Amino acid sequence: MKNLRALIKVEAYFTLRNWQSLVMAIGMPLAFYLLFSGIYQAEMPYSYRVFMMISMTASSLLSFNVFALPYNLTADKHNNWRRFLHHSPVSVVQYYLVKALRFVLLYSLAIGVVFSFGGLVRQITLPAGDYFMVILILLVGMIPFSFIGALISYLPSEETISMVGNIAFMAMSLLGGLWMPLMFFPQWMQNLAKWIPSYHLMQIIQNWYTNRVWAWDSILALIAYGICFLILIALVQRKIEVK
Repeated sequence: MKNLRALIKVEAYFTLRNWQSLVMAIGMPLAFYLLFSGIYQAEMPYSYRVFMMISMTASSLLSFNVFALPYNLTADKHNNWRRFLHHSPVSVVQYYLVKALRFVLLYSLAIGVVFSFGGLVRQITLPAGDYFMVILILLVGMIPFSFIGALISYLPSEETISMVGNIAFMAMSLLGGLWMPLMFFPQWMQNLAKWIPSYHLMQIIQNWYTNRVWAWDSILALIAYGICFLILIALVQRKIEVK
């Protein structure tokens, strides 16, 4: 328990030290949400306004995975933090458990901020059960995206990590339908979106919220993406260990 408390203090320190990235990860999607919801609020059905709030929240969580997580893992590697942990009483399981706890708390903060603005500024209110299910789907649905962030962290330089992270964020936010409904896109882009993980996350939420049914094809797609990313991580890690 002492080891866990020590790790939690370290993660809290690094989180507070990098408060600028925290503000950007929450602030940019929130600004987009307030801007677009304000422009189209008059003619936009209530269900679309709800879905916009949820999709912008998902965009905020996604930014943690493709920006904050790779840099965090890379910093641990460059600072020899992992090597130090191998020679300490802290286990690898405890290390990743605290790391996961850190990002769950960051996700929860982003969800709380965007949903609060949705309620206070855009008068979006949902039953408690709907809030619970949407938040649960967002948190569980972020697991495959965290694997993407872990995979990005293996890239050789911070410049490459930044470039790939930006491309991944833009592709999954725009083509995945987080920033704009896919109906406004050409047909070929709508077809391409079905290969984007974030598209399937939003399909799960949309189908549950509107019809109270589970989009099993999208659930299986996210599971498949998660398994593929885990396999890639294992292969890359094995290659590094061999070297």
